[in-house]
Amino acid sequence: MKQSIAFSIFIFLLITTASSHNLSAHNYLQAEDSLSKLSSTISAKKILKGALLEWNLQPHGEVKQVNIQLSDDGNIFRTIHMAKPANNMFEDGWNPGRQVAYYRLEILWKNNTVTYTSEATAGRYLQNNSIILLTNPFTEQVRFKVSTDVSRNLSAEWRSAQGTLIETQNFTASAGSNIIQLTPPGSITPGTYYLRVMNDDKKMRQLFRVVKQ
Repeated sequence: MKQSIAFSIFIFLLITTASSHNLSAHNYLQAEDSLSKLSSTISAKKILKGALLEWNLQPHGEVKQVNIQLSDDGNIFRTIHMAKPANNMFEDGWNPGRQVAYYRLEILWKNNTVTYTSEATAGRYLQNNSIILLTNPFTEQVRFKVSTDVSRNLSAEWRSAQGTLIETQNFTASAGSNIIQLTPPGSITPGTYYLRVMNDDKKMRQLFRVVKQ
């Protein structure tokens, strides 16, 4: 009798564990599916009274809510405004002592998953400094344009879709406009990745979602 009860408990635990594993895998696949569907561009610029954010989010019909997030250092973000999926513009105030601000969109999907857009930066410092992605998706190389007022050392972090660091590549941009070509790490296969490009003090900083074909 005791052996029968113990065996029943063992079978129950196996089924429960398998169900939990399948549910986690299902949620992960939903998140990856949402990320693959997300097509967005976000920009930010300093204006007289603050910062102007503009974005294009597709397909917004599958989005439940858009949270506009702000960071003072490019690392820790906080939600400052909740926007409707169909909105595409927001004007933020500007503290007198602020030099640069980092923005991104947090996308809450109807299937209860969450994804994030790339970062956009605004500030007086960035008036003549910018990083613009030129090729996406890409096959052999990623090309982007770096504009800077002085010569700067920059780095490019390749990360997986889950945020795991794969490789860091360093390069130098001369004063003026530079076209940079990066060869991706040899270990990556076709799929979605994040590419974070920034200078030494991290004031010039952009995060891109890139797709290798």
